[in-house]
Amino acid sequence: MSDAILSTKAWYHELAELIRYSQDKRFLHLLSRSCERISHYDSTLITAYPRQMRPVHLYNNTPPEQIGRTLTPYFTGAYLLDPFYALCQNQAPSGIYHLSDIAPDGFYDGEYFKNYYADTQLCDEAAILIGINADLFVLVSLGLRDQDLTPGTAFANPMGAANKPLRQLQAITPTLVALCQQLWSEGADGNEMISGKSHQPNYGASLDRTFLNFGKAFLSARECEVVRLILKGHSSKSIARVLEISPDTVKVHRKRLHAKLQINSQAELFSLFLDAITLTPIDSNDDPLTLYFAEHPLIQAY
Repeated sequence: MSDAILSTKAWYHELAELIRYSQDKRFLHLLSRSCERISHYDSTLITAYPRQMRPVHLYNNTPPEQIGRTLTPYFTGAYLLDPFYALCQNQAPSGIYHLSDIAPDGFYDGEYFKNYYADTQLCDEAAILIGINADLFVLVSLGLRDQDLTPGTAFANPMGAANKPLRQLQAITPTLVALCQQLWSEGADGNEMISGKSHQPNYGASLDRTFLNFGKAFLSARECEVVRLILKGHSSKSIARVLEISPDTVKVHRKRLHAKLQINSQAELFSLFLDAITLTPIDSNDDPLTLYFAEHPLIQAY
């Protein structure tokens, strides 16, 4: 659509449809359709993030062949490393965000991107963050899959190809946010559907705790902080900036934690993390590595 989208009958018709069906099961489909028509994005994933629970899948039009390598690992635990999930955890203001603007500086060279995100075949992604209240956020993730582009291609130039549709989305985002907040606010009919209370056990907090506990039985507190930042895609310079230490000190920490865990690369660290969290029971406060190394003993304990 053109830049005149906001003044055309087409957009007002879209808005009228959203209002008309705001209490209907078709609302999420119509919300997805509206966002995609206004932008160049061609797929939508709508997820609710209730505090202390797993994310709640609300809607997707992901191609069927992508489900197994996109949605399944994400909701299993990969979401813990998602920059958009971090927005919800940090209670960021409602609005539209482009992945390139919120991802750590080493994100596209990190193992989360290489071993998970690249498999989604998304070459561009933005999301509308909707804060319902302090304990509930909804994310409308909009993706572009283009067989002619390498995954991540568009991320390097968000003000290029993505600039025009992001302006269009940004213009209508306040309206969409207000509509969704009204629909999903406390006491509204749609609130129970996205809160997760009716069908989700209270163990999202356990996974967050599992992430925070990863490595604590084998590494120093500072080394654990470095590990968490590495897993999220921070470079050594970014880690130094976040922790207010020198890059050389970061290198020392990385060398020591590699030695203690007997790994040689970020790829091995990422695999170790995924393997370990799958072994951790719900509500456990133990280091996931304790269980992992019980089955795969270290040659030398530290």
